[in-house]
Amino acid sequence: MEVVCTASDGINVMQLVAKHQPDLALLDFRMPRLNGLQAAQELRRSYPTLRVIIYSEIQGSTLEEECRSHGADGYVSKGRLPDGLLQEIRRLFPGSVL
Repeated sequence: MEVVCTASDGINVMQLVAKHQPDLALLDFRMPRLNGLQAAQELRRSYPTLRVIIYSEIQGSTLEEECRSHGADGYVSKGRLPDGLLQEIRRLFPGSVL
Protein backbone atom coordinates (compact mmCIF):
# COMPACT_ATOMS: atom_id res chain seq x y z
CA MET A 1 0.00 0.00 0.00
CA GLU A 2 1.22 3.47 -0.87
CA VAL A 3 -0.18 6.86 0.08
CA VAL A 4 -0.22 8.83 -3.18
CA CYS A 5 -1.64 12.12 -1.94
CA THR A 6 -3.14 14.02 0.97
CA ALA A 7 -5.99 16.48 0.53
CA SER A 8 -6.73 19.60 2.54
CA ASP A 9 -10.51 19.57 1.95
CA GLY A 10 -13.26 17.86 -0.02
CA ILE A 11 -12.76 19.89 -3.20
CA ASN A 12 -9.06 19.05 -3.11
CA VAL A 13 -9.99 15.35 -2.73
CA MET A 14 -11.89 15.49 -6.01
CA GLN A 15 -8.96 17.15 -7.80
CA LEU A 16 -6.39 14.71 -6.44
CA VAL A 17 -8.47 11.61 -7.20
CA ALA A 18 -8.84 12.83 -10.79
CA LYS A 19 -5.08 13.37 -11.04
CA HIS A 20 -3.80 10.22 -9.27
CA GLN A 21 -6.62 7.67 -9.85
CA PRO A 22 -6.08 5.81 -6.53
CA ASP A 23 -7.74 2.52 -5.60
CA LEU A 24 -8.92 3.86 -2.22
CA ALA A 25 -9.94 7.24 -0.81
CA LEU A 26 -9.95 7.71 2.95
CA LEU A 27 -12.19 10.63 3.84
CA ASP A 28 -12.73 12.49 7.09
CA PHE A 29 -16.43 12.88 7.85
CA ARG A 30 -15.87 16.56 8.71
CA MET A 31 -13.84 18.08 5.90
CA PRO A 32 -14.14 21.74 4.88
CA ARG A 33 -15.72 22.83 1.58
CA LEU A 34 -17.14 19.36 0.82
CA ASN A 35 -17.71 17.02 3.75
CA GLY A 36 -17.04 13.29 3.69
CA LEU A 37 -20.60 12.36 2.74
CA GLN A 38 -20.72 14.85 -0.12
CA ALA A 39 -17.28 13.82 -1.37
CA ALA A 40 -18.19 10.11 -1.18
CA GLN A 41 -21.33 10.73 -3.20
CA GLU A 42 -19.44 12.67 -5.88
CA LEU A 43 -16.63 10.12 -5.99
CA ARG A 44 -19.09 7.24 -6.38
CA ARG A 45 -20.71 9.00 -9.33
CA SER A 46 -17.45 9.86 -11.07
CA TYR A 47 -15.33 6.84 -10.12
CA PRO A 48 -17.58 3.80 -9.55
CA THR A 49 -14.67 1.39 -8.97
CA LEU A 50 -12.92 3.62 -6.41
CA ARG A 51 -13.21 2.28 -2.87
CA VAL A 52 -14.15 4.89 -0.26
CA ILE A 53 -13.81 4.69 3.52
CA ILE A 54 -15.05 7.48 5.78
CA TYR A 55 -13.73 7.94 9.29
CA SER A 56 -15.04 10.08 12.13
CA GLU A 57 -14.85 10.62 15.86
CA ILE A 58 -18.61 9.97 15.93
CA GLN A 59 -19.56 6.37 16.65
CA GLY A 60 -22.72 4.50 15.82
CA SER A 61 -24.43 2.29 13.32
CA THR A 62 -26.67 5.14 12.15
CA LEU A 63 -23.68 7.13 10.91
CA GLU A 64 -22.21 4.04 9.28
CA GLU A 65 -25.49 3.45 7.43
CA GLU A 66 -25.60 7.09 6.34
CA CYS A 67 -22.03 6.88 4.99
CA ARG A 68 -22.89 3.76 3.01
CA SER A 69 -26.05 5.38 1.64
CA HIS A 70 -23.89 8.21 0.30
CA GLY A 71 -21.58 5.82 -1.54
CA ALA A 72 -18.93 4.90 1.02
CA ASP A 73 -17.77 1.29 1.05
CA GLY A 74 -16.82 1.42 4.70
CA TYR A 75 -16.79 3.45 7.90
CA VAL A 76 -14.31 3.50 10.78
CA SER A 77 -14.59 5.46 14.00
CA LYS A 78 -11.40 7.26 15.00
CA GLY A 79 -11.42 5.25 18.21
CA ARG A 80 -10.85 2.09 16.12
CA LEU A 81 -7.85 3.50 14.23
CA PRO A 82 -5.49 2.04 13.05
CA ASP A 83 -6.69 -1.57 13.51
CA GLY A 84 -10.25 -0.88 12.35
CA LEU A 85 -8.95 0.81 9.22
CA LEU A 86 -6.74 -2.14 8.38
CA GLN A 87 -9.71 -4.49 8.85
CA GLU A 88 -11.81 -2.40 6.45
CA ILE A 89 -9.03 -2.30 3.86
CA ARG A 90 -8.59 -6.07 4.09
CA ARG A 91 -12.35 -6.51 3.66
CA LEU A 92 -12.39 -4.27 0.58
CA PHE A 93 -9.25 -5.73 -0.95
CA PRO A 94 -9.29 -9.45 -0.12
CA GLY A 95 -6.07 -11.21 -0.89
CA SER A 96 -3.98 -8.07 -0.48
CA VAL A 97 -0.87 -8.25 1.65
CA LEU A 98 -1.47 -6.08 4.72
